[in-house]
Amino acid sequence: MFYRFFRLRKLLLWRPVLGLTIELTDRCNLKCGYCPRGSVRSGGDIDYELFKRIVGEAAMLHIEQLVLVGFGEPLLYPRLLEALRHVREEYPHIRLYLTTNGILLDEEMSGALIGGELIDQMTVSVNFGMRSKYLEFNRADAYDQVVSNTKAFLQRLNRDGSRRRPKARIQVMDTLNDPLEIETFRRFWQPLLAPNALLQIQPFINWGGLIRAAPTQGERYPCTHLQNSWIVSREGNALACCMVFPHESVRSPLILGNVRESSLKQLYCGPEIAMLRRKNMNCDYAHMPECQLCNAYITVPNIYVKNPLHFLIGARWL
Repeated sequence: MFYRFFRLRKLLLWRPVLGLTIELTDRCNLKCGYCPRGSVRSGGDIDYELFKRIVGEAAMLHIEQLVLVGFGEPLLYPRLLEALRHVREEYPHIRLYLTTNGILLDEEMSGALIGGELIDQMTVSVNFGMRSKYLEFNRADAYDQVVSNTKAFLQRLNRDGSRRRPKARIQVMDTLNDPLEIETFRRFWQPLLAPNALLQIQPFINWGGLIRAAPTQGERYPCTHLQNSWIVSREGNALACCMVFPHESVRSPLILGNVRESSLKQLYCGPEIAMLRRKNMNCDYAHMPECQLCNAYITVPNIYVKNPLHFLIGARWL
């Protein structure tokens, strides 16, 4: 209890929001069964001028990390390299994080990203260690290509002596792979990782109830993601949580507004997000259907301690 309250809480809750996630595109070259993109999104790219304005506002709010990921494949964004160079040149203090499925991570793209010192961290979602399982869940026969691209990327990453050498994460899915398959995956990739890459076991979540997953065990506790997320979808919607991408036509309380009409400061420092976070602290999800169904809270340890006296007004949790 003391470790959760005094150590984990400080690490996970009492920290300023330093990162912003921007979805460059929701177009994708895979049809993964564990991703709800196909059922909720139409497919499109963020306006480049809007992207530049968002990053400028984020820099004024002292954002230090820019994460380029969403329900699409960022390498499909036609102005990706231009966008990365813009951030690197105009806001060199901002660290750039990119996630890809690896299909388009060819020699030319790897050279631009590593040689051009455009990113600080790359996550490659290989996700499976067998072609058959990759085909079953990702619904594309691209396993050999992804493995080949990722191996070449790692070789270049560990060989090139750039001043701003990025780190890499090679991702495998939990739950969809059993422990033996994850261990086999680790043994295959481990010799290729050092000194600049690590393995990442990605928890399997249900994306606000849109994906079928095993029911969670134990009592629900407040979700740290809702307390710390700043994320803008490719439509310009400011979202309250990084784990749910509501459709633009759905009136969801998690859509705080649109960055075309309001500033980041108004959206993420205003009364709407404060109300959602108060409800989250009280585990009151009656009017937050995505949160009510979502199991992403389990990916972060429970850092909350019950207050049996309820002496904080409106608070169920300290």
